[in-house]
Amino acid sequence: MATESMSPPRPNPYGLLAWEHMARYLPDRFAQIPDPATYFAELGEQIAEVIYAHRDWTWKHCKEEAKSALARLGLADPDRIYQAYPHQLSGGQRQRIVLAQALVCGPTLLIADEPTASLDARARSELLRLLQQAKTQARTSMLLISHDPGIQTSLADRLIVISKGEIVEEGPFASLYSNPVHPHTRAMLHRDSPASELGIGADLMEGKHSDV
Repeated sequence: MATESMSPPRPNPYGLLAWEHMARYLPDRFAQIPDPATYFAELGEQIAEVIYAHRDWTWKHCKEEAKSALARLGLADPDRIYQAYPHQLSGGQRQRIVLAQALVCGPTLLIADEPTASLDARARSELLRLLQQAKTQARTSMLLISHDPGIQTSLADRLIVISKGEIVEEGPFASLYSNPVHPHTRAMLHRDSPASELGIGADLMEGKHSDV
């Protein structure tokens, strides 16, 4: 990523950093699924600006590619969706938008931080399918941050359990799931079991101080 001609991000009247500058600070080899609640512009514009920042394309070409990205993720009527704002779409549609934004430049690494939070069961299932598709068809590696064993089962190959900022256990997901050693791992993977059976405190069963 070239940096010699970059100017620093400029604040806009709302105290936010202008996206056309911020996008240039993001490498085009990884992407993070952003929070759709932070969008203050047309959703399609957000995708097109990512492309514009990392490809030597005209703005018209970027807009067309953004609409194609929306269609690839199963959003009907991409022209209408392109001009929509977050409050005009469902939670599942918004998650597809941000996934399109994250994948549109073909990153080698996708960072997904609690990607199914606040989604209903149907939207959650559909997003997991799309993430699995990105992982296999687009050959994109994924760093998944989640407390949900169901999501981990669907997407994870390896598991790293973090407690209080330190890695306490790691290994292939199948091995850790069938034979977890650390109390935090047992608490996270087997929340339906009574704490007394796992030999851990109730606070661990509630997921306190642990992450993956």
